[in-house]
Amino acid sequence: MQGKSFLLFITTIVIISLGVILIVSSASAKGSSQNVVQADQLQTYIFVRKWGSFGAGNGQFERPHDVGFDSKGSVYVSGRDNNNVQKFTHNGTFILKWGTKGRGDGQFKIPYSIGIDPSDHIFVVDRENSRIQEFDTNGKFIKKWYGIGNEKFNRPEDITFSPFGIFITDTGNDRV
Repeated sequence: MQGKSFLLFITTIVIISLGVILIVSSASAKGSSQNVVQADQLQTYIFVRKWGSFGAGNGQFERPHDVGFDSKGSVYVSGRDNNNVQKFTHNGTFILKWGTKGRGDGQFKIPYSIGIDPSDHIFVVDRENSRIQEFDTNGKFIKKWYGIGNEKFNRPEDITFSPFGIFITDTGNDRV
């Protein structure tokens, strides 16, 4: 991507289908824009659309950090400074959001990354609370894994699923 629409502070790139790419960016060349950008690949990448603007309202971001998508094509974006997760259609239409700053179930202190399992459960890496929270596709809290110490998390940062299991980067404990 080049020209007037180039992005700064890119935190995530996800390929959602052949030639369709989602990019999460905290800023752009035009100023303090907070974006989820959709691009198509022809022979070069061209800007298709951006989602969101700076702010705390529906469809707005303050430092978006990660993106994930479920089997129905819905897109989930973690908002680091908003302490929430927002759900969109594959075209960027806002559906819902959940989360506030805090330590309770469904609250976050820097929701860093999102992972979605084959059953469409949404896993949010809640970095500063040193835990992983699990939700359904409507944002309903299911359960959490947390703590600091042996066999517990200390500032986890990423989560992914594979046929071999769940992988979590646990930076405070220097392990996966």
